[in-house]
Amino acid sequence: MKNRFLFHLADGWALGADSLQWMLLRARKRHAETVWQPQSYIGSTKAVLYSCMRDKGVNPTNEAKAKLDELPEKFRDWWKEDLERKSSNIEQKSIYRTRCSGASNEKFTPKTDKANG
Repeated sequence: MKNRFLFHLADGWALGADSLQWMLLRARKRHAETVWQPQSYIGSTKAVLYSCMRDKGVNPTNEAKAKLDELPEKFRDWWKEDLERKSSNIEQKSIYRTRCSGASNEKFTPKTDKANG
């Protein structure tokens, strides 16, 4: 299971995720390198995530609050949306590669909008 760093919450704290849950991550120094270690695992709701943050004393920045507000109420809903976003990105990259890797010898001429000159 691969862990993913999502965004910073506060000094020394971040939100991460894997395929099962959100993770409240804490920064630790290990041999002069910052390592993010999971402190709480939240596979249910954003309310539980907020509760864990309060219990750990995490006071999110305004930027982090805005990002947290954008999360769906349930982890599974977030995971489904994230998979759909990834699929869409993969399809777009595939279309781009198909268009850009054609063996055509034609010269590319961009189309211009005649109304805008």
